[in-house]
Amino acid sequence: MNNVYIKVEDLGCVLYDRDVYFIKKRYNKDILSIEDVLNVITDYSFTIKNLEEELDRYRHPENYMD
Repeated sequence: MNNVYIKVEDLGCVLYDRDVYFIKKRYNKDILSIEDVLNVITDYSFTIKNLEEELDRYRHPENYMD
């Protein structure tokens, strides 16, 4: 089976430069496998979910008992 790879810089067309920088720093390579790209997407999904919950806590503190 053939592996598919993508240059981290090529992600710049859909991500901000700072995100490309952090991805390069985290994976410590210039070329990512599709598995790496899926891991990046998963990380962003968790980050977005956490930020949405934090925002909801900020907007509606009465719904959360800490």
